[in-house]
Amino acid sequence: MRGRRSGGRTPSTRGSRSCATGSETDSCDDSRPRTKHVSMFPRQVTQVTTLDRRADQSLASTSAGTRRELVGRLPVVVAILLGATYLGIRLAKLGSLPMVSDEGTYIDWGVRAWHARDLSDWLASLEDGKQPLLAWLMIPFLSVIPDRLIAGRMTSIACGAVNVALMWLVASRLGEPWGQRTSRLAGPIAGALYVIAPVAVVHDRMALYDTLVTTASLLVLLTTIHWSERPGWMRMILVGFAIAISVLTKLSALFFVGLVPAVAIAWNPTSRKQWWQLAQAGFIGAGAYSILYLSPIVDNLANGNFGRYSLTFTEVMNFPFTLWWANAEFVAGTLTTYIGLPLLLASVAALISMFGQADSDAGRAPPTTISRGRSAFIIAVWILVPVAAFVLTAKLIYSRYVVFVLISTLIPTAIGAARAAVSWRSLLPNTGVPDPTRRLGNVLQASIWSLWACSIVVSCSTFIWPLINAPAEAPWMNDRRYITDRFQYIESNYAGYGLAELLAFLEKSRSEHPETGIVVITRTATGMPRDAIFAYLRDHPGVTLGYVDETRAVGDRLSTDPDRASFQAGRGAPIYYALTDAPGGEQERRFAMLNPTAHLLLDIPKPGDHSRFKLFQINWTPPAPDNVFSGTTPVIDTSIRLEGFRLDTPKVRAGSDARVVLYWTTKQGLAKDLTVFAHLISGEAPTGGVRVAQRDSRPGNGAQPTTGWRPGDFIADRYDIRVPMGTPPGTYRLVVGMYDLGTMERMAATTADGSGGTWPTDGTRPKSGAIDGENRVYLGDVTVE
Repeated sequence: MRGRRSGGRTPSTRGSRSCATGSETDSCDDSRPRTKHVSMFPRQVTQVTTLDRRADQSLASTSAGTRRELVGRLPVVVAILLGATYLGIRLAKLGSLPMVSDEGTYIDWGVRAWHARDLSDWLASLEDGKQPLLAWLMIPFLSVIPDRLIAGRMTSIACGAVNVALMWLVASRLGEPWGQRTSRLAGPIAGALYVIAPVAVVHDRMALYDTLVTTASLLVLLTTIHWSERPGWMRMILVGFAIAISVLTKLSALFFVGLVPAVAIAWNPTSRKQWWQLAQAGFIGAGAYSILYLSPIVDNLANGNFGRYSLTFTEVMNFPFTLWWANAEFVAGTLTTYIGLPLLLASVAALISMFGQADSDAGRAPPTTISRGRSAFIIAVWILVPVAAFVLTAKLIYSRYVVFVLISTLIPTAIGAARAAVSWRSLLPNTGVPDPTRRLGNVLQASIWSLWACSIVVSCSTFIWPLINAPAEAPWMNDRRYITDRFQYIESNYAGYGLAELLAFLEKSRSEHPETGIVVITRTATGMPRDAIFAYLRDHPGVTLGYVDETRAVGDRLSTDPDRASFQAGRGAPIYYALTDAPGGEQERRFAMLNPTAHLLLDIPKPGDHSRFKLFQINWTPPAPDNVFSGTTPVIDTSIRLEGFRLDTPKVRAGSDARVVLYWTTKQGLAKDLTVFAHLISGEAPTGGVRVAQRDSRPGNGAQPTTGWRPGDFIADRYDIRVPMGTPPGTYRLVVGMYDLGTMERMAATTADGSGGTWPTDGTRPKSGAIDGENRVYLGDVTVE
């Protein structure tokens, strides 16, 4: 048996084979029985191997599924991180930079739209020749955030959040010709660049138009590409919607709206066959713009957008090379300041490289026929054409006008960075790149891009940190040859440093005068301080606001041009005048000359001591006391209330004027165009009497017709009644009322309590506010001497 079991093999060989298996329990001792060991071991090995293989396949499948799930969730995680970073940078110390002049103007328009009483408030921006969309978008934030500056800036932050998403989508679409991996990476990189780019951080934290213009620009670009890829009516409507947003934001949007056909054809040349759809999109935008023609002052848009800021065609054709060179230098300075040199160089290099050869290892080509050159062409046109338009046509240019162009330069940077990241895959093992030289080159390339990325982050951080914590120390554009941002936002009379202290003082005074409130007067010209004060204090309880032309004394203006401010001042409300100017500047000198008795309360210098805020208290005595009706307030034509009057000249000579100021309000809008009469009559009877003098006119000497009155309006209406020469000396009754000039029908007069007033029957003088038998309201007596 032993010989047969050997089978030609020696025990040592079998023992050696067994030992070679490496089993710690196997023995090489030949005396050990081996029958069961030989017959069972292969079966055990086969069973274990099969189970291991199945387990490995299951684990591999699970691992692949987990990886796919993680990869699928990665964009969501990145989006959340971007959103959190964006909000952290934008919201941190949002009020650290005080309100600047234009912010006050735009927020005031938003406040008027929020409390709109008619269409003129909704279109208040047309008064300065601007589109109203920004003011409309402020309304939700103004309604929930008490601080109006923060509310206005939240509008820009919301638009900026939309811009992050739009940058992601636009960069992904324009990066498609370089492969899916590049496309997937370009989007989040573009979003990240927007989050940290100084140009975006600055304007997202300010209540200005420019973040919204950027939103419109990116939306037009994205919807145009979307439509061009597969023209259809729903996609055309999206393009029209984007164009509508653009033209309701700023007319400089025409610089990129005009590029829509070029972008569509470049992305998909066959889309030109559907040109009529694109024309329809233009009609949608034009229809939205036509809403502005409901306002009678729509013509202001031409001056507000072009007249003050742009050259005419004739001026352009005169080839003003000096101006063009200055504009080009200004744009270059804006780029280096708010994009930063590292990011600017990356943008230029990336844009140039987009016209080059295909990348290695770019991933599977997407199902599109778009060439890299066309994508690069679209980006180049979207950046260079608006820049050229500004350089060649701008008469006056600010850095914020080119914000949407600067943001567009981040898109090629994102695509270039994505392409570089995809090429770095060759650094990983098993990528089929055994060449050490090439691997070393990739290492160097990765190092260069990493250092460049770090320099971009550092460059952006050196602007963002002081902007948030100490705006006066931020590296603003500061070229004194132009009206640049440091001068405009920090140092000049446009800046709001000192405004908070002034408002705190006014709030304290208001609380100390609960009965009368306070009156705050500023100059008539728009900007600082007028619009900033109105933005904060319009419709604020206990505060009455008013204007005065810089060439007039405040007291003279209150006496001769009465309004709600003079009415409240006549009742004892303290009067304050706010001024911002350079030390010893023209405004300060003129104000001191016209108002020598004004008392200086606050004098707050701004950074750099180029300007300062001043607050004065004005001493004013009205020409006569106001007479205010209470329960017997006369009511004309059921809705017009005569709240009171001021009789400035109770005694006159024949040939001079008797002056009376009427204070009107209304409970509702009026359809009738009524005329006011103010008569001096003789006699004591409730009817009749001899009319010795009169003044009939539409309210406000024709400038404030009743058809324009709105609920809440306060109309101070002055009448100078000329007493004819030869009028006998004596005492005459002053009566007023209203009639329809078209029909000569006199409007019914009654009193607020419905009594109609009482007229004495014993021949004595009635009380002021009594109504006679001819719908005339008796005010008082005027003595002719």
